[in-house]
Amino acid sequence: MGNAGEELGRGRIDILHQGDGIAPAERERVLVPFYRLDKARTPGEAASGFGLGLTLASRVAQVHRGAISIGPAESVGGSDRGCRVTLTLPIAPAGVP
Repeated sequence: MGNAGEELGRGRIDILHQGDGIAPAERERVLVPFYRLDKARTPGEAASGFGLGLTLASRVAQVHRGAISIGPAESVGGSDRGCRVTLTLPIAPAGVP
């Protein structure tokens, strides 16, 4: 599930996942190259991926003066649920290539 919008001259895309989410202590670490969460692996199956997807996405965003942030999809009764990955990028004024 996702959303899109604009705030203060910046475009925003939110990707929401209603699964286990990412613990607050891990949210910055998942942007580090080759870092993978153990919980993301399916028990009984070989590990897949290299831990580069969010790193590369974050670096591309930075090159374009944007950012990626990670937080909970929602908070209910003080408890975080799911995961929200937000991409923000500047919006060029009309007529600027």
